[in-house]
Amino acid sequence: MRSDRWIRHTTTASVLLVADAAVVSFRHMHELALVHGKDPSAAALVLRGRSEPESPEAVLPAP
Repeated sequence: MRSDRWIRHTTTASVLLVADAAVVSFRHMHELALVHGKDPSAAALVLRGRSEPESPEAVLPAP
């Protein structure tokens, strides 16, 4: 029974650590989006990438 308890505690600690890292990551991305001029509701939805490309050449393939 001791190994079951150890596994349970280790799993719980791991889940809490990952959840904490996710919250910290989201807050960082939210603050970064706000610094770059996004409104607060749009910044809350930013997950990754840019919302608009820097130039049309960045989107269009080369001929």
